[in-house]
Parts: sequence; structure tokens; C-alpha cells
Amino acid sequence: MTPLIQFNCQLLKQARDVIKAVDNTELEFSAMVGPHLRHVIEHYQLLLEGVETGQVDYERRTRGGCIESDPEAALSAIAELEDALTHRPLPMDAPIKAEFAVGMVGEEQMAAQSSLGRELQFVGLHAIHHYAFVALALKEAHIALPDGFGIAPGTRRYTTSTEDAASAA
Repeated sequence: MTPLIQFNCQLLKQARDVIKAVDNTELEFSAMVGPHLRHVIEHYQLLLEGVETGQVDYERRTRGGCIESDPEAALSAIAELEDALTHRPLPMDAPIKAEFAVGMVGEEQMAAQSSLGRELQFVGLHAIHHYAFVALALKEAHIALPDGFGIAPGTRRYTTSTEDAASAA
């Protein structure tokens, strides 16, 4: 398994851990957690569909639906993504045309040549961005966070290096 696939699987495991942590708490899944995780899941789903066609349009997200409101549906979708990431041939250099809406109100559609590896970087870091919002809700509700949840790898590396430098001084 490549480091990039492993990284994305670890991110999906964090989502799974958060869903389980929210279960049986006062925090309503569909209020603060579900919408962000659904958004992340849909990006992964669209990218993996794009591997087959050579094109991914991130604007084709379903939005709403059971993944956003039902923790079991979210867990099932995550399991499918983890299976696809670990059991399908995924050449990191496979070309993919990535499409996005641009402009202040999405009035234009833009496409750029990319690769599966680059898009896996994007969806992984995009997930962390949304996890940071979820982390705020979890902290407010006094729910334990998975280690490093919502913190970018570069931020963690920087924090560790500055802590190491401070302790060495």
C-alpha cells in the first residue's frame, strides 16, 4: 500500500472513530458532524468514480441524504471507500481531469489536468480541513478526538519540530 493510500485510509478511519465517539452522546450527528463527513465522503466517492472515467467533477455531489443524517449510512459509505482504496488497482500517475465550479457564485466551470495521486492529496487535505470544523463541535461537547484529528500533517510536523527544539534548549 502506498503512503498516500495509507494516509487516506487513516483519515477515513478517523471519520469512523468520530462517528462511533458521537454515538450515545448529546451531540446530534446530523447537526455538526454529518454534513462535514458527508461532504468528505462524497469527494472520495467522486474521485474513485473518476478513476474509471479519467474525469472527476467535484460539483456532482449529492448533498444532503442519509450519509449526512444516519451514522450507519456514513459508516457503510466509509467502509466502501476503504475497500476501494485497498483492493482496487490505483496507479498514482493515472491522468484525471478535475473539474470545479469557479467564480463567486459558481458561474464558470474549470477543468485542469491532474493525476490520481494529486487528487488523493487534495481529498485527504480537504478532509482534514472539514475535520477541523468537526473538532470544534466535538471539543465543545467534551467528546474525545482521535489523535491529530483536524490537524494538517505539515502543522503537526512543525509543532513537533518546534517542541523538540524548545525541549533541547
